[in-house]
Amino acid sequence: MKIYIGNTGTLRHHEVMRKNDWGNLHLANAFRMPKRGISWVLDNGAYSNWLHKKPFDDNAFREALIKIEKCISYPDFIVCPDIVAGGYESLKFSLEWLHEIPAGYPVYLAVQDGMQRYIIRQYIELFDGLFIGGTLKWKLETAIDWIKLAHNHNKKAHIGKVGTFKRLVWAKNIGADSIDSSTFVQARKGKEFGRIHAALSQTALY
Repeated sequence: MKIYIGNTGTLRHHEVMRKNDWGNLHLANAFRMPKRGISWVLDNGAYSNWLHKKPFDDNAFREALIKIEKCISYPDFIVCPDIVAGGYESLKFSLEWLHEIPAGYPVYLAVQDGMQRYIIRQYIELFDGLFIGGTLKWKLETAIDWIKLAHNHNKKAHIGKVGTFKRLVWAKNIGADSIDSSTFVQARKGKEFGRIHAALSQTALY
């Protein structure tokens, strides 16, 4: 399971990420040029906007798409713009944005509260993977089904905002291909990454 950590500027964190083949998650509305040797993904910033009760920053996302052209490496994937917990309004929003993302970049569809697999199945071939977003309750209840859907179509599945030991083990055990969180680098110095190693080596969820 691939780990993506919320963007951090410390050299020590970069060294740890290179050593473990972990990546950075870059927010479109706080974009930093990726570091050499570190894989990365572009998050559209919708969740950050939602937390701060702001509308989606479409200008920031478009500017990030332009900046990507100057990056030393391509993103592992881009999260197509979405509406947090927005159900099929989010799907419609994502489909409208899809044509604005330059061809050649892997794009993930963010699935949100209220979406049903039989509907998303009709659109999944337009995307390279699924990004499991939405509220925590919905994510915990449905993530395994979205992962199965993605894998049945030879796509990858990423779970957003997985920052506790318990949820790291859970994500690994249900077959997530990757996860992200910014809480790893908010822990006390020297203990940021220990729980990641422990969770990845855990074989059972207590």
